Amino acid sequence: MKLLVIYILFFHFMFCLLGLRFLYTTNQQGNIHHSLFKPDQYAKLEHIQPLLAKAVVASEDYLFWKHFGIDWKQLFGVVEDNVEKLRFTRGASTISQQLIKNYFFDTKKSVVRKIFEIILTLEMELITPKKIILEQYLNIIEFGPDVYGVHQASFYYFKKTPHQLNLGESLFLISLLPSPIKYGRGFHQRRLSRGTRNRMLKVGQRLVWAGQISSGQKFGAVSAFFQRWQ
Repeated sequence: MKLLVIYILFFHFMFCLLGLRFLYTTNQQGNIHHSLFKPDQYAKLEHIQPLLAKAVVASEDYLFWKHFGIDWKQLFGVVEDNVEKLRFTRGASTISQQLIKNYFFDTKKSVVRKIFEIILTLEMELITPKKIILEQYLNIIEFGPDVYGVHQASFYYFKKTPHQLNLGESLFLISLLPSPIKYGRGFHQRRLSRGTRNRMLKVGQRLVWAGQISSGQKFGAVSAFFQRWQ
């Protein structure tokens, strides 16, 4: 019990370092990527295409604006599934949890790590506005090989700023999650797969369900995007 308290206090201290904007992320190979949020690479939420921000919420965590950092219903469902399979097969991570995971943890899964992740997530939600959580999430997630954050991703794929992205480009970037290297393969060789198109349509459909765009806008944006590769 004493050791658990020490661990919690340690992670509380580490949580305070969030104010320094340190970035700890792990890429898909499990390597830790460490850097600072640089002013010229950090995109404020108001400088990001609004539909891109809405797409990441609709796709990754549609209850983001309603829950307090943890989707308990989903979490309990995953726990039950893991118990039935007698192993840690998957986790239930909200955007807030993913932000904490990228700041503090590697890709290894364990029950203990999940407990610390939940504790830090709840603490972050107590003191951090939702808009800041979403903004920082968009600035640390991996969009490609050594491409972290929406500012780098916008330039890497389209030579644009995040605010200049259109709907199709926004759908493409969010469709890369959570496996950007896999789904972005072939982009610069102008050889996008049918699977990429289907993922874009899936993300777009979630925006339709959220009432942010129409079905016509979804199909029009995806079709126009892929016409550039014909």
